[in-house]
Parts: sequence; structure tokens; C-alpha cells
Amino acid sequence: MISTTTFVRRESREAALGLFLRAHRLREDYQLIDGGPNAEARALLKRTGYEDAGKARAYFYPIKRRSIKPQSLLLQGARIVTPRSNGGLKGGFVVTSLDEVGEVPAIVDKRLRKWVDRETLTWYLKAGTEKKSFVGWCDSDGVLRCYLIGQEKKKYGLGLLLLVDALAFDPDSEPILNELIAHVSAHPDAAELPPQSDIIAWPTQNAAEDYRSPLSCEIDSNLFYRLPKRIAEAERLSFPFEGDQILL
Repeated sequence: MISTTTFVRRESREAALGLFLRAHRLREDYQLIDGGPNAEARALLKRTGYEDAGKARAYFYPIKRRSIKPQSLLLQGARIVTPRSNGGLKGGFVVTSLDEVGEVPAIVDKRLRKWVDRETLTWYLKAGTEKKSFVGWCDSDGVLRCYLIGQEKKKYGLGLLLLVDALAFDPDSEPILNELIAHVSAHPDAAELPPQSDIIAWPTQNAAEDYRSPLSCEIDSNLFYRLPKRIAEAERLSFPFEGDQILL
């Protein structure tokens, strides 16, 4: 896979085409990805066989807070229509640090997935300049079953906890992520959420409408990809990471 970001001086914009064509020559051997192109670059990508990853959705979960801010009071009213925990987290415990996790399991199925283990999670939580919040749920044996990673943002005067990663290790129990978000939004102090956070935002292209928050909006992912012919029919999943949160 090749994922590139190209920067050129304004007076040397013609150099960008040469850089693009050098990567494009590898199109039959590698998956090519381009995220966040401008209008001119989007037109070029479409002419050269790139596909648009399509629309995504951002789901919003108001956090239960005591606040006199007008926006916060409005959000507390919106909590009436957002999902509540249905007791799906019984028999385990919530963690706010990887040090509390006994085991990070492997995901064994035939789906296209990112690699996740304790080492990669530790690296990701420390990478970058912005502090990240980690909340997970372990079963009674201390095995991590799902987790959320969020970053603080500001939007329209509200404190936004933007989920840059969210994963359920059991592919057949992904609704447990909604249980965890519902629990965290109702108990922000126990989950050690940043005190300035008013709402959790979850941007995703892998939506299951039956259990996500009804508070949502459609967003343009602005993500393009090109697959070699031999894997053109492969299953695709998109996972936005830090740097890709142009979604909001």
C-alpha cells in the first residue's frame, strides 16, 4: 500500500504532477490512497482511475454534564433521543489505561482489518502532539473486548471528543461499541473524559444504522483509492486516523 502526501511551493505547482505520476506507475503492484485532495487533484484522480470512497457519517453522543452554557443545556435535552446502555457491559469492567488491561486479543476472521495489539495501541496513544483519551471494556478475565480513542477538539463553541479510533475485537458483537459510548457519555468522570468535553463525535464509513445515535450528519470523506486489478473486488473498510479527520 502506498499512501502519500505531496507538498510543493506555490510557484512550483507543476512539480506535483511529476511526483504523482511516479507513484501512479506502481498502480498494478500496490494499493494507492489519496486523502484530502483539493478540487484540481480530485479531477486528476478521477481521470486516472481512482475511486471515491464515498460518503461517511458522523454520529454524536451528548455527554452528561452539569453546565449553564446554552449549548450544553441544549445537548442535555438531546440526550433523550441518544442510545442508552442496555446492560451489555455486565460481567466486566471499564478501563482508562492499557496498564489495566490483562490481554489484548488477536482478531481472527477473514475480514480486511488494521493490525491491533498492545504495542501498536501504546504507540498510537503516544504518537502526535495532541493528547488522546483511551477508554476500553474488559471481560471478567481482563481481556480487552472493545475500546475508544478520542481527541479534544473545538466546534461551534462546544468541546468535542472526536473518536479517532473505535474497535470491537469480536466481529459479531460490534454493537458493544455503542454500549461503551453510551456508558462513557453517562459517566464521563469515571471514564476520565476531558472535563471540557460536551459531546462525543464518531465519524465512520462502516456504519450499522440499527445501533448508532440518531443524531448524525452525512459528511464527505474526501478519500480516493486505486486497487490493482488482481484485488479489485476485495472487501474495503475505511478507518480514519489522526491527520484524516477532515471529516468534521
